[in-house]
Amino acid sequence: RKLRHLPEGKKLYSQEISAFILQDNTGKDIIWIIGRDITERIEQEKKIQELNTLMETILNNIPVYLYVKDTGNDFRYLYWNKEFAMVSGIPTETVIGKTDAEIFPNPVDARKFRSDDLELLKMNRTVNFEENYTTVNGEERIVNTIKTLIPQENKDPLLVGIAWDITKQKET
Repeated sequence: RKLRHLPEGKKLYSQEISAFILQDNTGKDIIWIIGRDITERIEQEKKIQELNTLMETILNNIPVYLYVKDTGNDFRYLYWNKEFAMVSGIPTETVIGKTDAEIFPNPVDARKFRSDDLELLKMNRTVNFEENYTTVNGEERIVNTIKTLIPQENKDPLLVGIAWDITKQKET
């Protein structure tokens, strides 16, 4: 356990130190030590990490499917939340970087998702779809999906999908 005592009103700083050993023209070693204050960078990284943890906790605990696709890379998945993984039976680790055709067991489902994604790109506005798919366990699910495009600077837009499972409502 480290204990630090700072005088009242003093602040602890983080430093990045680099040391270089050089030789002058007589062969004598010269040590150059360069330091820079990285306190602000460390504080910003900590805040970013806290926000990332908060967002990940929220996104993985909301009771809806949430996913992000890269429209500039064959609609490959960039994000797939825990709810979607749990209901579909398709783990997040096997989804990231893959297309619908590579992950969904029923090729008809994958073609429908691709068709809906292409329609969204063509319409270039938020669109609501009713989509059916087969889980890994062979269970048929029906979802109400809202898809939207999120612009990125100097890149193709991201496709964000949010879906609510409406299978039980449809059965009723």
